[in-house]
Amino acid sequence: MIERKKHLALAMGDANALYDIIACLIEVRQGPAKPAETEDGEQKPRKGAGVNINELNRLLELLDEEIDLLQGAKNGVKLIGKEDAEGKLAAAEAEAQRLRDLVAMQSGVRL
Repeated sequence: MIERKKHLALAMGDANALYDIIACLIEVRQGPAKPAETEDGEQKPRKGAGVNINELNRLLELLDEEIDLLQGAKNGVKLIGKEDAEGKLAAAEAEAQRLRDLVAMQSGVRL
């Protein structure tokens, strides 16, 4: 259960990173696309300048829905059977031993 909650949090982080990527794309492409006026007064989008925000609306809506679903799923995961103090101590000792072994291997000491 803890792993499931952790992976849902990572997926939410990935979805939020997509927002950052989209914001970066808009900034790099010089903001929202501004239509260019033609001689007869019509407006048409310029090529290569800006980003058409209307094209990204559906993507952003889907991204919002996905984040809401992930948040709901994460909140729905109930942790049962909490680990007692002895179990936490045993896990910490095992991790400390693993780290000691790793340091010894990197320094060239044979066990």
